[in-house]
Amino acid sequence: MKGQISLDLLLTIIILIIFVSTTTIIINEIKQNNEIITLNNQLKIQSNDYASIITTTQALEEFSYTIKLKINKIDFKNDKVLPEITFETGKLFIKISEINNKIETKIPTNKNNLKQEEGFLVIKNE
Repeated sequence: MKGQISLDLLLTIIILIIFVSTTTIIINEIKQNNEIITLNNQLKIQSNDYASIITTTQALEEFSYTIKLKINKIDFKNDKVLPEITFETGKLFIKISEINNKIETKIPTNKNNLKQEEGFLVIKNE
């Protein structure tokens, strides 16, 4: 009888350890996925804001102007990170270098000179 109680206790402890370990792994995966989803949402919001401003500047085509927009830092892994912005014809890309995920937003193709410099998005029309 004494051996039987010890075996039952041992099996219960092993099952409990497996359950706790599995639960911890699942919780960590959920946290990592939530961080990436939150980051993507922040990038999409910024990307859409910049695309909207670039589209609005189309109305000012006949004027000469320079617009400097401050690029907001994004919360990522308990830190504030400055996103990188790049451009191609008709597209704006915004990403964080720590992960291989970038957000693409369509922008109007125009004569504006778009570039990122020192934490600002600069839109020029000369």
